[in-house]
Formats: sequence, C-alpha cells, structure tokens
Amino acid sequence: MYINPIIFVLGILLTGALFLLAGWFVKDRIDKLRKASAEEQAQRILDDAQKTVANLRAEKLNEIRNEHLKLKTQLENDFEKKRADINNRERQVREQEKAHCQRIDDHERNLKELKKSQQALDTEYQKLEQHKNGLNTEREKISQQLEEVAKMTREDALRKLREEIIDRAKQDAAEMVKDIRDKARHQANREAREIIVQAIQRSAADHSAETTVSVVNIPNDEVKGRIIGREGRNIRAFESATGVEVIIDDTPEAVTLSAFDPFRREVARLSLENLISDGRIHPARIEEVVKKAETELEERIVQLGDQ
Repeated sequence: MYINPIIFVLGILLTGALFLLAGWFVKDRIDKLRKASAEEQAQRILDDAQKTVANLRAEKLNEIRNEHLKLKTQLENDFEKKRADINNRERQVREQEKAHCQRIDDHERNLKELKKSQQALDTEYQKLEQHKNGLNTEREKISQQLEEVAKMTREDALRKLREEIIDRAKQDAAEMVKDIRDKARHQANREAREIIVQAIQRSAADHSAETTVSVVNIPNDEVKGRIIGREGRNIRAFESATGVEVIIDDTPEAVTLSAFDPFRREVARLSLENLISDGRIHPARIEEVVKKAETELEERIVQLGDQ
C-alpha cells in the first residue's frame, strides 16, 4: 500500500502536536492541582496560626485579667486597712478632743470656784472692815469709860487700849491670813499643774520628741527582758500603773519613757530606777514602788512650793 510521504510526515507532526498539547494540558492541570493544594495548605497553616494567636491572646487576656483581679483585690484590702486605720485615728482624735473639752470644762469650773472664793474673801474683808469700824467705835466708848472710872488721861487710856486691840487684831489677822494663804496655795498648785499639763499637751506636736521622752539607763541589756516579763506582764503592769508608754528598742543599755504629763513621766522614771536597783520586778512590786514614788514626788513638789 502506498502512503504519501507528505501525509505521513504531516500525520507524524500532527500526532506530535497532539502529544505536546496533551502534555501541556496535563502539566497545566498538575500545576493547578499543586497550586490548589499549596493554597489549601497555606490556608490551613494560616488558620492554625490564627487559632494559635487567638489561643495565646486568650491566655494572655486571662493572665492579664487574673493579675488585674489580684491587684484590684490587693488594692481593695489595702484601702480597707487604711480606711480602718483612718477611722481608728479619727476615733482617737475625737476621744482626745472630748478629753480636752472635759479638761477645759473642769478648768472653767475651777475658775468659777476661784471667783466664788475671791468673792467670799472680799465679803470676809468687808466684814473685817466693818468689824474694824466697830472696834474703833467700841474703843472710843471704852476710852471714855476708862477716863471716867480710872481717872486716866485720854492719851494714857488710848495708848493702853490701842496696844490691847492691836495685839488681838494681829493675832486674829495672822490666823485668818494663814488659813487663806494655805487654801490659796493648795488651790493654786492644783490649778497650776492642770494648766501646765494642758499647755504641754497642746504644744506637744511641735516639740514632743524633746519634752515627752525620758531615757533611763540600765546596767545591761538583760534587764530589758526582766522589765518586759513573761508574756509582757511586767511592762503591761508598769504602763497601767504609771500611764506612761515604755519603749524598749535596740538602743544599748537604755529604756525610753514617753508621756505628755511630766509628772507621770517623772514618777515612771523614779519607779523604774528603784525597781532596777532593787532587782525585784513583778506586778505587785511595781504597784507598790509606783505609789511610793508618786507620794514622794508630791511631797517634794509641795515642799518646793512652800519654799
């Protein structure tokens, strides 16, 4: 069978072209499938990354929320503590103001009593003046009677009567002045102490560190433990008996006493020195020594006032 070479060649070329077209189509299809698979994998990776980011963000948000709640709770607790502390301080300030008002009322009442005493003294003085005038009148009558009865001269009778009246008046006046002076001295001492204590308390805020503290030297630091006592019994008994705060810190061989009232602070200082020198430190002994020191200090103040 005869085949035309040209047709044969064209057939071969057409067959090759068809194979090339089929190969290109298959390759394009494979590239598209690979591209689709790559895009799907990339999308899956992107989704996984987004989920991971979302989970991390949720965890961080939870951590931040927990930290926020913890910080909020801590701040609320601190706020409650500070508010309770402020309420406690306000209550203490109100109590101190109430005590100061009470002292002021007592002071005003004492001043009224002093005014009444002054008025009573003025009344007594007027009575003395009236009595003196009566004595002068009586003296005139007695002098006339003496002249008539004893036939004495007026000058002699006046001299004798004057001497007797002066002696009697001196004696009565001395006794009355002594009574008035003793009453005024005791009243003035009490009023002066109250006024000084109030002045110290009102001005203590400016220089309390200088005027409200006394330092007591001790032989060694072992004495601090004896002053405190078992479970703090001795120091509580001492503060209750004296009304003074005892400060025991790291200061070597020293104990600090703090109080606004200088009288109480001095009593506490003398008592603590006597207890340390005596060596017997227990609640019963503390009360005994404090009472004794208070009595001795009051007697010393009265003696200095008399001087």
